[in-house]
Amino acid sequence: ALGAARPAAVRRAQQRALPARAGSAPLGRRVVPRAQASKKEYGSFDDMLRSGGKPTLVDFYATWCGPCVMMSKILSDMSPQLKEKVQMVKIDTDKYPRIASQYRIEGLPTLVLFSEDGKVLDRMEGVVQGPQLVERVNYFLAGLESQQAEST
Repeated sequence: ALGAARPAAVRRAQQRALPARAGSAPLGRRVVPRAQASKKEYGSFDDMLRSGGKPTLVDFYATWCGPCVMMSKILSDMSPQLKEKVQMVKIDTDKYPRIASQYRIEGLPTLVLFSEDGKVLDRMEGVVQGPQLVERVNYFLAGLESQQAEST
């Protein structure tokens, strides 16, 4: 009986021995501010793409997908660098299989960058590291801006 109680007693003693500072994270963890997500309803996926007034980065994911969880954290971390340039949207492929099928989503996670008028600019399958994600989005947005400048 004493052996079974010991691990919990040791944990409690360790927690008491290291007083937490106000506003500090537990040891070994860093505090990262999270982007505020909001749920909005649209008549269609196309309405959503055209409503933001800027390009849209769509994260096609599933709740059961481990790499999708990793990609979600990366998107949250990169949100401050991307939020002024693109609107970021998450689509659960289990809840919206028709949209996933329409854009031929076969592997998860898949990120698709859409222009303001709903055209696919880029597609990234699998986990993409934060700096590479920002670089790739910036590359395609720069190309989009130069195309718009040429057409005016």
